[in-house]
Amino acid sequence: MTNFEGALKFTLSWKGGLVNDPNDPGGETKYGISKRAYPELDIANLTLEQAKGIYIYTL
Repeated sequence: MTNFEGALKFTLSWKGGLVNDPNDPGGETKYGISKRAYPELDIANLTLEQAKGIYIYTL
């Protein structure tokens, strides 16, 4: 397992599913990726592979 895979596994153990808590300033969030940070992204339909791409791109 690479460092990235280990970090992603750890992150997703805390930030896996779709959440849309009105008290969360990030708004709709899935896999730790928020609508606030990516307003153009369809968060509800975000796939794990897309999330991995976002994490890799922002490294």
